[in-house]
Amino acid sequence: MLLAKEVRVVTDERRQAIDELLRAWDAGREEDAEAALLEIVRMLWGTDKPLLTTTEAAEALGMRSVNTLKVLLQAERVPTVKHGNRTMIPFGELVRLRSSERLRNLRAIDRMHDETVDLGSDEGMTHDQLDALNAGRPGTLPWKRKP
Repeated sequence: MLLAKEVRVVTDERRQAIDELLRAWDAGREEDAEAALLEIVRMLWGTDKPLLTTTEAAEALGMRSVNTLKVLLQAERVPTVKHGNRTMIPFGELVRLRSSERLRNLRAIDRMHDETVDLGSDEGMTHDQLDALNAGRPGTLPWKRKP
C-alpha cells in the first residue's frame, strides 16, 4: 500500500511527464513528444503498453473533457479498442491526433475559456439585465406564441 507521500511523488512525476509532453508538442519537437508519451505509458502501467484510456489520452493531449475527446476520435476516425465498457486508444494515434486541426482548434477554445472565465459576476445577471436581454431578442419564444 502506498503512503500519502509516495502517492504525491508519483502524481508529481506523472504531472511533470505530461507537462513535458505538452511542451514538446507545442514546440514541434515530435521525437521528444513521443519519448515523453512513452514515459507516461511506462509510469501508468510499468511497461510500454500501447493503449491509453480516454481519460489518460485526454490528459496527455491537454483536453479537459473525455466526452470531447470521444467526439474528436470519431471525427478523426481514430481506431479504438473496447475493453469491457472502456474505450482504449493506441498511444501512437496520439501523435497523429496532436497534429489535427480540430485538436488545435479545441485547445485554442480552451485557452480562450481560461482567459474569459473571470469575466462577468458570480451572482449572474440581475432581473433588469435579464429583462433587457429578453427585450432585445428578435421573435417570440415558441411557448409564448399564440396559435
